[in-house]
Amino acid sequence: LGNLTFSADPTNDDASVISSKDELEKLSNIIGIPSDDIVQALTHRSVTVAADDTTFKVHMNSEQAKDTCDAFAKEIYSNIFEWLVGEINDATCAENNFEKSPGGRFGNIGLLDIFGFECFE
Repeated sequence: LGNLTFSADPTNDDASVISSKDELEKLSNIIGIPSDDIVQALTHRSVTVAADDTTFKVHMNSEQAKDTCDAFAKEIYSNIFEWLVGEINDATCAENNFEKSPGGRFGNIGLLDIFGFECFE
């Protein structure tokens, strides 16, 4: 996702296209989603009108598309991190895996996520 580049659509100033086609194909193969679906998800947003429950697809410019891509990457990272911490906790949970010795205590293992997606401008 981080290697995708977006540029303005030459036929529509308010729209964007993914200009890194090779990276798009690699991403499509890795995550198993057709490239057309990825393009649609990253370059358009859905707007629903509450009054008549109508949904419209709206183009995003290249900056909005890049922000959407970054948010998607952050969400994937967050979900994988939460899953990993849960798996580590389940595998190392002394209360579930070992008998406590009389008067003994179990220690804790802490994990600090120091990688961030902060943008300092």
